[in-house]
Amino acid sequence: MNASPRPRILFVVDLPELNGGNKQISLFAEALAQEGFDAAVAAHGPRPAWMDYSGPYYDAWTDVLDRAGRFDLAVFTYVFSHRLAPRIDAARAAHFCQGFEG
Repeated sequence: MNASPRPRILFVVDLPELNGGNKQISLFAEALAQEGFDAAVAAHGPRPAWMDYSGPYYDAWTDVLDRAGRFDLAVFTYVFSHRLAPRIDAARAAHFCQGFEG
């Protein structure tokens, strides 16, 4: 059960490289955070300096993602991001095979 009264949304990317789709996810997560959502991002690798949003970031190369708790929604943003699905506890999931453009 989610202890937070705010909806928890996790955007899952494969690698945190700078590209249009990942930049859009960063901007979208920040917009949701500004509207009261608990928006987070998970990816294989440390949080990059260009990622300009204020929410949590989970480096999937570590075990921090496994301890992140339950999300109301996990948004898998590219075909390879779905390989993290077994490690994510989410009530609902969406999978955008060819990329996410918020």
